[in-house]
Amino acid sequence: MRQVINGKVYDTEAATKLADDRFGNASDFGRWEEALYQTAKGAPFIAGEGGPKTRYAVSVASNEWSGGSAVTPVSEEEAMAWCQEHRKTSVILTHFPQYVTEA
Repeated sequence: MRQVINGKVYDTEAATKLADDRFGNASDFGRWEEALYQTAKGAPFIAGEGGPKTRYAVSVASNEWSGGSAVTPVSEEEAMAWCQEHRKTSVILTHFPQYVTEA
């Protein structure tokens, strides 16, 4: 997936995938897949796709929805929060150690 956002290119094939997560199966309208990436210049972004009952849904007609996909640039803090939400502790410790401390 490749998208230009605010004059910057976000390309899943050129970026490094840090983590991914998914829910559901191919026939589930609530199915989604997301991956956290980092560009060569260090900018994190999330690429995802999902069915018509997800945040990736797109309107195709009046009151009709289909699955879709999107690229979303995120800050380092948002990337770390995504990792926490999806329980990607090793990614946090490797790529975002500045945001954690010992309890």
